[in-house]
Parts: sequence; C-alpha cells; structure tokens
Amino acid sequence: MNRKRLLTIGAAAILGLACILSYRSMLEGVGTALIDTDEPQPAQAIFVLAGGPVERGNYAAQLYHRKLAPAIYCTGEIEPEILSMFCDTLNEGEITREVLIRANVPDSVIQVIPSGTSTLEECYDILRFCMQAGIRRIMVVSTAQHTRRISLILRPRARRLGITVRIVGAPPDSYLPQEWYKAEEGLLFVTNEYLKLAYYLYKY
Repeated sequence: MNRKRLLTIGAAAILGLACILSYRSMLEGVGTALIDTDEPQPAQAIFVLAGGPVERGNYAAQLYHRKLAPAIYCTGEIEPEILSMFCDTLNEGEITREVLIRANVPDSVIQVIPSGTSTLEECYDILRFCMQAGIRRIMVVSTAQHTRRISLILRPRARRLGITVRIVGAPPDSYLPQEWYKAEEGLLFVTNEYLKLAYYLYKY
C-alpha cells in the first residue's frame, strides 16, 4: 500500500472518529441542557416533587440526614392506578413519604401536600404553602433533567415573593444524565421533557 493511500485512510479514520466524538458530545449536551441545579444549602424545608418517588425521595432523605433542613414536604395528588390492584390507593405525595420513611426519615418531620397534577401546579402550591407558613428558604428536589422546567416557573415567582429557592437534582436511578441516549428510560424522559419545556416556554 503506497504512502498516499495510507495517508488517505488515516485522514478518513481521524475524520470518522472526530464525527463520532462530536456526535456524542452533542447528545450529552442535549441531556445536560435540561439541568439547572444549585448546590444544596441549609434551608427551612425540603419540597419533593411528584413523578419519581424513589430517586427523589431517597435524595431528599440524604439531604435531611446531612441536617440541611428540619422538615420535608411531599407534593402530588395523582393516584397511580396500578397501586389499586395491590393495596389501598396512595397519591404520589404519600408514595414519596413511604420512600422517606424507609430511608430512616422520621415520620414526624414529613408532611404530604396532596395537591398538584403538574409541575406548574406543584410550583404554585409550594409558593402558596410557603407564604402561609412563613417559610422563606427552601430546597426543591426533583430529577436532575426536570430542573430546567422547574426553574423556568419557580425562580422568578419565588423571587418576587421574597422566597429563596435552591433547586437540587436527584440523579436518575437507571442511567447517567449525560448518557440518557443509552437507556430507553432516558430517551423517553428527555424527549418528553423537551416537549413539555417547549410548551411551558410558549404558554408561560
């Protein structure tokens, strides 16, 4: 094989590798663009959003055991139908509460807010609750790739009310956020989240 042919093959291989790496970086960027989180800091309360009770509840338990807040509030009024086949029906807030208790969080510091069927409603309910209870520093826990949409709704409204919000992201149980495209759950979650984010940007 002559030198010119070797150089051509080598250049093609390098170009192909660069394309693969660039494509991977682009996919990772698509996943991380949905993340808008803060470092956990001491707060008066932790609010756990509905939709992922195990990963969000366990992460909230970690924050509680680090003594970053004395109370945890679990939102969500939807009752998953499948549960009614096996036990008394629980709403999403109550399911998160059970996860917290299993993670050794005392029942006495957990309160369920049985309202909210969407991220928007939950954010409004949290702010309303804080105003009524005199709470001014909170952490809000959700799945990491859900935090951009939460931030869009919650941060400006909380600022106007004088409430300091730190949004903290629980890592997904079944995939790495930057490798969302390698798992079916990640593909579904990220695709869904972009559709919902586009709707929220348009509507709110």
